[in-house]
Amino acid sequence: MLADIWFRVRNRIKDQETLTAAFESEPAMPKDAVDFISSGEASGRLDEMLFHGAKQFATAADRQFKVMMALLISFIFGSAMLYAA
Repeated sequence: MLADIWFRVRNRIKDQETLTAAFESEPAMPKDAVDFISSGEASGRLDEMLFHGAKQFATAADRQFKVMMALLISFIFGSAMLYAA
């Protein structure tokens, strides 16, 4: 699926679409990511905006991972407590 997206985006760019337009037409592309691309293209600072976006996505993913691990540990601990009782 990801390879298909990149193939379609690449073809749109070859057909003279902007990077923003090429990614906007992909439903699987997160709106936040498209917004970073759009801002970067408009300001001429695409590299900075992509770096900033990548940092934000990494921070959000790290936060979600920590929450999921805390829930998993709580579930395992709770299950062990019920089993022991």
